[in-house]
Amino acid sequence: GTSVVEGCADEHLASCKALHFKLRDLAHTVLWKPRTDFLVLGTRFGAPDDTTTRSIKKHAAGRKLVDVDRHPSHNATTIHFATDAKRDLRFLTHFYTFMRWSRADMGRAARRVARDELRYRREIQCAAAEVIDLLKEKAHGRNWTAIHVRRGDFQFTEAKVDANAVLKAVDSVAQDSLIYVATDERKRDFFAPLAQKYSLVFLDDLATKGSKLQAALLEDPNWAGMVEQLICGAAPVFLGTWWSTFTGYITRIRGYRGLRPSTFYVLPKYRDAFIKTSKPVGGAAWWREWPTGFEDIDDDHRLFAFAREMSGHRHQDWHDAFIK
Repeated sequence: GTSVVEGCADEHLASCKALHFKLRDLAHTVLWKPRTDFLVLGTRFGAPDDTTTRSIKKHAAGRKLVDVDRHPSHNATTIHFATDAKRDLRFLTHFYTFMRWSRADMGRAARRVARDELRYRREIQCAAAEVIDLLKEKAHGRNWTAIHVRRGDFQFTEAKVDANAVLKAVDSVAQDSLIYVATDERKRDFFAPLAQKYSLVFLDDLATKGSKLQAALLEDPNWAGMVEQLICGAAPVFLGTWWSTFTGYITRIRGYRGLRPSTFYVLPKYRDAFIKTSKPVGGAAWWREWPTGFEDIDDDHRLFAFAREMSGHRHQDWHDAFIK
């Protein structure tokens, strides 16, 4: 009946153990691991055909197949995906590399839901839109570029390149002199080589008094990263950091917007990886986004007659032959 979970009154609710315990108490908790488990959904509406079955098996890449429609959680109104590093319960993966629908049309519908319904709150969207309009104005109708330069405590040292390497990457794709920089590098002097040639803009430069951006950051400074993802997601040209999941979501946004052809990475050997033809290699495949998540998901808008299909299909045979 209260709005605050007992023992969880501080502002950092997401890291509060009391909240986690409450969620586990109220929901059906599952211990699925993306590295070892692969979810198959929708078999109650019809078993996958032979081609889809082979595709699912290849996609699973040796992971255990879990028929969710026959799992004890299948009638639960709320499922809690437990996370616990000590038990290897870590969801460092994309939803589409961890689960598949038994029918392709249902899979497309699910990916549309992820695109159209799972989004940042209105204040974040409006702040980003304001910045994008400002950048368009500064660019005077030309194509500006956004870059994400991951530094900080990034464990993949190969991707922590120096400023001259960033400059070389920008030179290879930039179409104009205006560069928006999203970074966790605290020293702007790091970007001096770029500043000698390009006009650099950082988020802090645009949080002017009375702006939607300033209002958003005053309400919650943690929104800054989400605002920057939306800005970079809309840039005419983008360069990101390989292995960075922050860059990863930017590239998925760009995939949704049809900007895949102008999406690149700073590391030379991966520069064009996003624009090349590719499919998930199997397994968690967390280190980048894949076309499976955003392409060919709008080719079937039919609504499903669930009641009719539930009464007209059986999936026992498929389950016995494939899951067991």
